[in-house]
Amino acid sequence: MIDASLELFAERGYDSTTTDEIVERAGVSPRTFFRYFPTKETVVFFGREDFFHSFADLYLAQPRAMSDVEAMLASFVALVPTVERIRRRVGLYSRALASSAVLRGREAELKDEQVHKIAEAIARRAGGPGATARSELLASIGDLVMGRSLDRWLREPDDRANLTELIVDEFAAVLELFGSRPSSRRRRTR
Repeated sequence: MIDASLELFAERGYDSTTTDEIVERAGVSPRTFFRYFPTKETVVFFGREDFFHSFADLYLAQPRAMSDVEAMLASFVALVPTVERIRRRVGLYSRALASSAVLRGREAELKDEQVHKIAEAIARRAGGPGATARSELLASIGDLVMGRSLDRWLREPDDRANLTELIVDEFAAVLELFGSRPSSRRRRTR
């Protein structure tokens, strides 16, 4: 149902696609669709919460000896195999978002929520009770870096796309902007 929905949204646009068209393409009944997805919007963002939950768990499990940035990089890189398995779906998701101002608005709201959750994980790892201005800034930078990496990855042909290298390169660029030398760039995490 997810793939059928995203395919239709990418082909026809989110606003022009009906749930009847989705259930027909997916080969399910409307009742089945609505059992899993209360609205057609919810199918677009399915799994997003899980990704950021997994990120937070991985981040909190990183060794204390790692800096916050190194822990963030390692956590995003650890999620690469999961993202690579759904490359086509990620591309369809991106095209669906581009088709609708409503979806882009909802995406912005969800992004704010997810950045706050990442900021809370950053603060918890540092021993604090909740998100701080510093952890919010670092979470925003991490979200930006991951988004840029995904955009670059989707533009590459499948046989040349290496999401891990793109994430490492984007983090290295950010650190170089601020005069730091990223130790993870020398290690080239795979």
